[in-house]
Formats: sequence, C-alpha cells, structure tokens
Amino acid sequence: AQDPVQAAADLERALSEESRPWVRREILSDLVRCATFQRQFAVAGSRYLAIETSDPDTPHLAVIPLRWTTAPPTRDDRAAAVKWLRSKSATANLMGASQLLLDPEFSSEAEATLRRIGRGDSLRLQPLAQWQSRRAEAFSGRPRLSDLQYWQRSFDQLPVHLQAGPAYLVAEALDRRAESALAASYWLRLVTSEAGDLWLLADSLERGAEALRTAGQTSEAAALRDERQRRFPNWVREPAAPA
Repeated sequence: AQDPVQAAADLERALSEESRPWVRREILSDLVRCATFQRQFAVAGSRYLAIETSDPDTPHLAVIPLRWTTAPPTRDDRAAAVKWLRSKSATANLMGASQLLLDPEFSSEAEATLRRIGRGDSLRLQPLAQWQSRRAEAFSGRPRLSDLQYWQRSFDQLPVHLQAGPAYLVAEALDRRAESALAASYWLRLVTSEAGDLWLLADSLERGAEALRTAGQTSEAAALRDERQRRFPNWVREPAAPA
C-alpha cells in the first residue's frame, strides 16, 4: 500500500475531480487516514465531519480521528477542538473532548462531555466516549489488575472496527505493569484490526516489537520492526507529553 504521506496529494486531486457522493466519501475517509497519520487532527476532523454531513450513518466510523495517546495537540488542533467541543454535533463534541481531555484549561469540560456521550443516545459513539474516558488512567500506571480484567472483558464486547484505540489503551496499561508479552498481544490485535488510525497502527508495530524484545522473543520483535519500516517508512514518534 502507498505510504499515507505520499498518498495525500493523489487523493486531494482525485477528490477535486469526483462528483459522486459515495465515491467522495470513500476518498474523504482515506484523506482522514492520511491526515491522522501525520497527526493533523484539525484537518482530519474537518474531513470526517464532511463524511458524516453527507451520510449521518456512515460506515466509516472506524476512521474518526480521536487521540489515544498523551501527546498534546498542536495549536491548530487545539483551536479546532475548542470549536468542536462547543458544537451542536455529538461527533464534533467527541473529537473535541478527545483532543482536550488532558488540557488543564479544558479537561473538566472534556471529561463531562465524554460522560454525557458515554451515557447518551448514540449507540455508535457511546463506546468510544467510554474508552476515551479511560485514557488518562491507562497511562498512569495505576490500574489494578481487577480493573484491567474488566477492561479486557469490555474490549471483547466491542465491534471489531472500534477495537483499535481501546486495544492501544489496554496494551499501554499492561505494559506499565510489566506485562510485556500480554501487552504485545494487544498491540498485535490492533495491527490485525487494520485500524483506521494508521499512525496508531504503525506505533503499535513499534511498541509491540519493543514489548516482544523485553519478553525475550527477539525474532518476532525483529519481524514486527521490519514490517513497520516497510509499511510506514515516514512514521515518526509523537513528542513526549510534558511531565
């Protein structure tokens, strides 16, 4: 498959030449993937909202650009997220809350928004909001084993097309408990799910390789690293979250 960074220009050109709504939605979904891979969430979010405006029941929910790491948003992404958080669209609210969940100025509002959506009427958005609410805890290193067992049961009940981000959180929480082999299994589940977030997929290949190496499975780790380099040569790590 073409690298997302290289594919974006070709997709933009195809979109400008296409008039059929269903084809435009397909192209837009690929453009969301490309923008998310480059961590351009403002661009990705506007593209995704265009898909949903054209088809409110879009089958492209898996590409909705949510943040599953602790890296802070860029200035442009933060500005877009503030607007989304105050929008009348529940989807925009979810995307905005995802970007601002760990922002000191907006975290309380983002948490309340995720609770509202997680208990709301949208069965499509409910599980994503519920899992987004677990993000800070997953990276804290504090989830108890009983909590993680509940997370794993909850994960198994998710539709496959929504499992990528939650798999990343479960893997992260397990890795911080030094459960390297089990963490690797969840990063690999994300890889086999063919996640809508291609950056997350590439990162999971890298993180899975690191976890397997820690667990002593060096040949498997090398194979994952090689796959990441082959499929995503332009992938770069996100900047670390501020301490």
